[in-house]
Amino acid sequence: MRRSPVLNPFELVDWHTLEFVFTVDLGDGVGLYPAYIFDPKRDYQPYPVVRLILQRLHSRKGSLGVAAWFASANPHLGNRRPLELIAQAPDQVLTASRQVFRAFESTRLSLEEYAFYKAAGYDVRHEKF
Repeated sequence: MRRSPVLNPFELVDWHTLEFVFTVDLGDGVGLYPAYIFDPKRDYQPYPVVRLILQRLHSRKGSLGVAAWFASANPHLGNRRPLELIAQAPDQVLTASRQVFRAFESTRLSLEEYAFYKAAGYDVRHEKF
């Protein structure tokens, strides 16, 4: 298993406050920063596309929902996971987030509900639950 580099904790807090990054909450005030949101080619700065995605999804869906979106197969990305393409195809990942945002707005589902119904085979683009 590859270890992530040690990042400046003050910089992480600033990035978190400015919504450049997110954490997955483990409870008791402990959160983990997903390694895939940091660009090793830019000295482990967050990928710029992460902030744009968080602006769309985080306030409505929460950190766990955003992490689930990054880790789930996405039909708008050829059933690849956004976390696999964030470095090579950030524009495609951003476009896929726009599609999900539109689906949320039309169905008013939470990200967790959206993922559940999508995995169960429901056409969530047109259903009103």
